[in-house]
Amino acid sequence: MRRTGLLPNEITMASVLSASAQRGSPVEGQSIHALVILLGMDRLSEVNNSLVDIYAKCHMTTDAFCVFERIFPKDLNSWSTMINGFSQNRLGIEALCLFHRMRLTQVSPDAFTCVVVLSACSSLGAPETGTSLHGYAVKAGILSNVYVGTALLNLYAKCGSACMAKKVFDEMDEKNITTWSAMVGGYGMHGDAKNSLTLLQDMLKKGVQPNDVTYTSNLSTCSHAGMVSEGCILMTFAMVVIPCHL
Repeated sequence: MRRTGLLPNEITMASVLSASAQRGSPVEGQSIHALVILLGMDRLSEVNNSLVDIYAKCHMTTDAFCVFERIFPKDLNSWSTMINGFSQNRLGIEALCLFHRMRLTQVSPDAFTCVVVLSACSSLGAPETGTSLHGYAVKAGILSNVYVGTALLNLYAKCGSACMAKKVFDEMDEKNITTWSAMVGGYGMHGDAKNSLTLLQDMLKKGVQPNDVTYTSNLSTCSHAGMVSEGCILMTFAMVVIPCHL
């Protein structure tokens, strides 16, 4: 396209930056950033959001944040992209600080933002913000989102509240394999081998096929509980179902 003399527009640049982000190529991203400046597109929100994303995916969070700070006005996508960038790079404190700053600007989070922030809370063991987001998710009607529900129950499980995790799990209308595995792992974290194995049986009854993460969580629980015979049976079954992962 460039060889024909056609100049890219905002959509083209955002698409190319997205492709580069998937490749995780920092040199390529910096080269495109230079072209963005040359073409005078460095004030366009969609392009800048894509630049934030590529720098974050290349673990260049300082560069990502510099681009983010130049975005004006910042929309929800801008905030969410930077918060996610911090979270992806295990900068949970920075992610939560930026989230609180976003809330001060009266920008309301969507389901994606909630999932990212809940994941950051889980990694930090910070249930306060997560509990607040739980209330917001109920009020905003996004708790039914399977990803929000899964992230929330995972937070409660990791912060020591298996009862709240199970409550969220039971109230979810839709559950995927990640949801089931998170709840199985939650029981495992609390050494509750009985409920962990019972939940595995419930999965099978509902036709949900456990994956390697589910089995690993169950085997770990059996190990800590000294349930050798149950663990051996589980291992034999797992080797038949998912041999390529074991």
